[in-house]
Amino acid sequence: MQLSEQQLSKLTATDADRTLTDSPGVRGRVRAGVDGKISVSFLFRYRFDGKHRDAPLGTWPHKSLHDIRRAVLDAKTQLEAGIDLVGQKQEARKSLQLVSAARDKLLATQRQDIALAECSFKALFEAWLEDGTIAKNKDAMKSSVTRHLCMFLDRPAGTIFGDEFVPVLRAIASKTKSVAIALFRIIRRMYGWALTHSKWTTVIRFSPLAATKQHIITGQYLRKFNKRALRPHEIPLLDRRIQETHIPEDRAVWGKARMTPLPADSEHGIWILLGTMMRVGELCNSLRSYVNFERREWRLPPDIVKTENQHVIHLSDFVIGHLEKLFALSDSPWVMPHPDDPMQPMPPQLFSKRIGDRQKPRRARKTKTRQSPTWTGLDLPGGRWMLHDLRRTGASLMQEQMILPVVIERCLNHFQESDIRRTYQVYAYEPQMKEAWLVLGQYLDQLLNPTEPGIERRPVAPPPVPAEEDWEVLPAARHWRRSPSAVVIGKLPA
Repeated sequence: MQLSEQQLSKLTATDADRTLTDSPGVRGRVRAGVDGKISVSFLFRYRFDGKHRDAPLGTWPHKSLHDIRRAVLDAKTQLEAGIDLVGQKQEARKSLQLVSAARDKLLATQRQDIALAECSFKALFEAWLEDGTIAKNKDAMKSSVTRHLCMFLDRPAGTIFGDEFVPVLRAIASKTKSVAIALFRIIRRMYGWALTHSKWTTVIRFSPLAATKQHIITGQYLRKFNKRALRPHEIPLLDRRIQETHIPEDRAVWGKARMTPLPADSEHGIWILLGTMMRVGELCNSLRSYVNFERREWRLPPDIVKTENQHVIHLSDFVIGHLEKLFALSDSPWVMPHPDDPMQPMPPQLFSKRIGDRQKPRRARKTKTRQSPTWTGLDLPGGRWMLHDLRRTGASLMQEQMILPVVIERCLNHFQESDIRRTYQVYAYEPQMKEAWLVLGQYLDQLLNPTEPGIERRPVAPPPVPAEEDWEVLPAARHWRRSPSAVVIGKLPA
């Protein structure tokens, strides 16, 4: 029995969710609104391709029963013609979505093109330099990029590919590999940072050097580690070579070339670096107020330390002797004052140049060049050495004196890579570090000032392990230490 308008108008809120049947396949569901108004949603159920589907016909009273029944007749006519009512609407909806997506993509491409034109390589680099890195040498980085990558500065950053960077970096590497490596790392880090920030992901879609290895730029497949360390027999030889710089040579041999002795501050600086194993920059940027002779300590603040933590060095008699001689040379507040302005520190580059110039072959030194005519020889049998090699030398000498590797690492103030060790192993090894520096100072004293001149020092065999009664327990620190009467392993005899 078909429904009538009068029957529908008599429906109340109590009839909500009731299903009404108008004709075979046509059903209506009664719904009550918040305001109490009654509506009936009609559906036409049909079978197409073996599946039951419901096609919406409309809602009463927005559409009258007459219009709903006419929609049923139209639906049956389309079914007889083989047209799927619901499928047709779905296809129309998909087509509309595709058109809308294509329009949005076109607009996004246009916006991206505009943004690409505005986002230059220079703008990206400056943004990364401001927010993406905590490097201390930002001025040097900016100068290097501006000088060597000037051809990319005004280009859109998102349109530069790796095959454009590689030839430029290779050309730079043919002259200075260190500069090429630094620029290579800057580019990779800069684009990697841009890909993680929403502001730049709209214009930066890829990192041009992400798949490029460093050896493609430098031509070196494996990184070569510097293993130069002065052997014990080279240390007294170095002392003799330094003293020979103060002895004038025959002018008839070298003509008008003059001898340039190694400055006294650099001479003492060499032995201080060897006795403390500190970095060259830490020595040159240290104030004299950091040194406490009474407590025999040298406290390096975090702002001059590479690892950005305070580092305390215990001074041996060997280091104290050279520090006192170094401080007596001037009244500067700096440990290593600038030769032209004592109120400024000596640049580490100047200190390194003084050592490097005195290791050049004599045939390579010409008096008419702009190089300093420093014809004194600091070259050693083991090959060319640098100031940083003194850290490796001091660590090797400690190792020779049976110092534990973990104590040597602490004395070198290396950054602990393992998060677990930094979290769970928090003991500072201060007594062991103090003992290690004292042993190193005594060893250097014996190498440079042997008790009997002309007699070569022989390696001292390690003494036997102390007996159990020579050890005592510290309950507070929960570790073992030797009693004063115990023999120290690796300590040189008096």
